[in-house]
Amino acid sequence: MRLIENLIYIPCKSKSSRLPNKNILRFNKERLFIKTIKQAKKINLEKYILVDSDSDFILKSSKELKVNTYKRKKKYTKKNTSTSECLIDVLDYYKKKNIYFKNIIKLQVTSPLRRESDITSAYKIFKNKNANAVISLCKTFSPVQWANVLNKKKEINNFISKEDIGTISQKLKDHYQINGAVYIFKTDIFLRNKKYLNLKKSFAYIMPRASSVDIDDKFDFFLAKQINKINNYYLYK
Repeated sequence: MRLIENLIYIPCKSKSSRLPNKNILRFNKERLFIKTIKQAKKINLEKYILVDSDSDFILKSSKELKVNTYKRKKKYTKKNTSTSECLIDVLDYYKKKNIYFKNIIKLQVTSPLRRESDITSAYKIFKNKNANAVISLCKTFSPVQWANVLNKKKEINNFISKEDIGTISQKLKDHYQINGAVYIFKTDIFLRNKKYLNLKKSFAYIMPRASSVDIDDKFDFFLAKQINKINNYYLYK
C-alpha cells in the first residue's frame, strides 16, 4: 500500500455552459488550467498533482507539464454531475491500484487571482486546527440584506426586510461567501460523508475580495483580467 499525504486535485472538464471553453481560455497569455498546474507545482508540500478531465487536449498538455492525469468517464461529464462524484470515481481508481491519499487539496482553474500563499496559509490552518476541512471565503460583494429572489412578475414589495430598511451598510453584519479558490479536506471524512462542505470541524480561510473572482461568465473573466492589471491587487480587501 502507498499512502500519499496530499492529493492536489484539479478538475477540468472540457465543456462549460455560461462561458464556452472557459478552462482553456488564456489569462495573461497563459491558459487557465496551465496556470493552475504551475501554481500547484510550486506548493512546498508532499503532494501528488492530478488533472481530471475528459479533454484530450487538456490531458496531453498536462502530461507535458509532468503531472498525473485521469481521463474522466463519459457518465461524469454531464452538466449536473458534481465534483464530488468525479472525485469519488478518481479515489476508487487509485484504491484499486492500492494508492491512498490522506488529504485532498482541490484547486479550481477558474480562480486565477489565487496566490500560492493562499493555498499554504489555508493548509496551515488545516494542520494547526486538525480540521476536517478548510474552505476559502471572502466577504460578500454587497450586503446580503439587500438581496432577495424575484417572483415571475419581478415585484419588489417586501424585497428588503423591515428590520433592514433605512439601515446604512456600515451597520449591517458582515456575511461571507465561498469563493471557489481553495478546498482542503480529509479524504476519509469526505468518503464517509460524500461531501466536503458543512462538515464538523470545518474552518474558513478568508481571502480578499479582489483575489476571489471565480470565473463563470464573460463578466467574471473581464473583471479578473482588469484586477490582475493592478499591482498588489490582493491588498484590496
